[in-house]
Amino acid sequence: MMIESDRPTYEKMVAVFQITQIPALQMAVNGDQASFVWNKGFLHGFPMTQFYQLEPIEIANLLESALEEHYGVPKRHYRNKLTGFSKDPFSSQN
Repeated sequence: MMIESDRPTYEKMVAVFQITQIPALQMAVNGDQASFVWNKGFLHGFPMTQFYQLEPIEIANLLESALEEHYGVPKRHYRNKLTGFSKDPFSSQN
């Protein structure tokens, strides 16, 4: 399945791409599994049911944890700085 043809998946991944700038990050759906790769190979995978239950920030956190665990890249190394926002979009104080 191409994620562009599945609106909920597409919208969630657009949000993930706004949070993190992991080089060449791609998501593919293989059966009932979400599979993530980046410019150095496989990154992380989990069931689509879990994908739909998670918020984009949670997916970004999982991917960043996998980068650290498997490739030694510090968490948040590729996190978008979110400059230009007048408020912290993840703050509950907005």
